[in-house]
Amino acid sequence: MVVNPKGIFYQRVKIDDASEIIEKTVLNGELLDRLLYTDTLTGAKVTYEHDVPFYKKQRRIVFGMNGQIDPKSLEDYLAIVAIVP
Repeated sequence: MVVNPKGIFYQRVKIDDASEIIEKTVLNGELLDRLLYTDTLTGAKVTYEHDVPFYKKQRRIVFGMNGQIDPKSLEDYLAIVAIVP
């Protein structure tokens, strides 16, 4: 999951993690190390989705605005069509 507006990427999130994410990350700006991605080569914690090696070289086209628009709203889709190159 991505916690916006900062774009913090947490992996393997479970329902039980929700209250801790809200309390610590959303309200207090703290990172939850146990939910951050760990780079398998370096062992470093990765905070943002675009820095995860798997995603780093990818460019979202079809689902580029996934998570930012209402998937059931034609108006949301049409609003972004004009701004996406």
